[in-house]
Amino acid sequence: MNICNYIMKKPSIFFFLLCITLHGFSQGELSSRTGFYTEELSPMPEPVSNNAAIGTEVDGYIFYYSFGGIDSTKTYSGIHNKCWKYNDYEDVWTALPPMPDSLGRIAAGVSVIDTIAYVIGGYHVFEDGQELSFDDVFRFDLKNDVWLENGTPIPVKIDDHVQVVYKDSLIYVVTGWSGSGFSGTNVANVQIYNPANDTWSVGTPVPNTNQYKAFGASGIIVEDTIYYFGGAKISGFNFLPANELRKGSINLEDPSIIDWSVMTTDHTAYRSLAWPLNEFTPGAPEDFIHWIGGSANTYNYDGIAYDGSGGVPARDSSLIYGRFQNAFEAFIGCGGWPEGIIDRMDLRTFIGYSNREYIIIAGGMEADQQVTGKTTKIFQTFCSSIDDTPSNLSLRVYPSPSAGN
Repeated sequence: MNICNYIMKKPSIFFFLLCITLHGFSQGELSSRTGFYTEELSPMPEPVSNNAAIGTEVDGYIFYYSFGGIDSTKTYSGIHNKCWKYNDYEDVWTALPPMPDSLGRIAAGVSVIDTIAYVIGGYHVFEDGQELSFDDVFRFDLKNDVWLENGTPIPVKIDDHVQVVYKDSLIYVVTGWSGSGFSGTNVANVQIYNPANDTWSVGTPVPNTNQYKAFGASGIIVEDTIYYFGGAKISGFNFLPANELRKGSINLEDPSIIDWSVMTTDHTAYRSLAWPLNEFTPGAPEDFIHWIGGSANTYNYDGIAYDGSGGVPARDSSLIYGRFQNAFEAFIGCGGWPEGIIDRMDLRTFIGYSNREYIIIAGGMEADQQVTGKTTKIFQTFCSSIDDTPSNLSLRVYPSPSAGN
């Protein structure tokens, strides 16, 4: 029996604090206290992958939005501009107006500030194989389900980038691919959008090396630091899976100034999701960042590896980074073995609810690069004291000092 799980049943705040101490964080034990379980929801109206997706609360209800993507054909002609939203309360999907462009797109990013979704960049593939990165900033009114006038175009056309929000006010677009026709490259640009002024500014670029420049990476901002991991980096004529975790410390006086650093790991992740979590204190800055889903190798929009090895499988393990330990490792579930949480790749982002006690993922590619319309809710749990299987305790503290227990 885990002593902390036992003494947490006793009415003493001392024991609660002792548990945190006994759960001291060390390499190999970043993830031994939590687990995950999933619940399948109503599927999307049709399978879609590489869609820009985001979730937020609108008028007291949680909605998940999907913009663009590629259908089950996985061909250039299957790239579309269709949009849907999911009502988490009613478990229902409904169609939305398509994105305001005749060309569909994949690998776009989307962020929400207030009640406006900002769909930025992405790319289209033509019949002859040429590709075109976009500079569009589409703005969608979440309260009225209508497209607004486009925002100011992003200065450097971009797709497959990292797109994160800082202090509910600025959108950072970090690195990514910029191309036209049969040529293109990963860029070092950091482009910062201010929705209040509809203006772009230049942030400190990432170092101009392949350790930092990537497409298909994923990241998050926690407090004043940008974290992004994995993706594809250029090596000669190949796109290799990146094993670097990059960190950018944002200057508190001038948010365009960013101090970049890099950490090399033993892991890779391409088109995965970053999910920040705090185990003990809901609402506090997150201690851990999980990278879930994605693949260990890089691939084109059809799921076929760039290195010619054939179809790429979804990664069957997840990764965890401890911010205060500065440690990065495979996620170990409650049962004591690597836990994949969800075997799905070609993901862009997700809906995070409340204190991120759960997320929802819709679409992506499953086994054999099959495009799916599955909608999956993933819950964080604490490990059980008896059999070390997940036990959904939400993020509640017991005893509760406020309740006088």
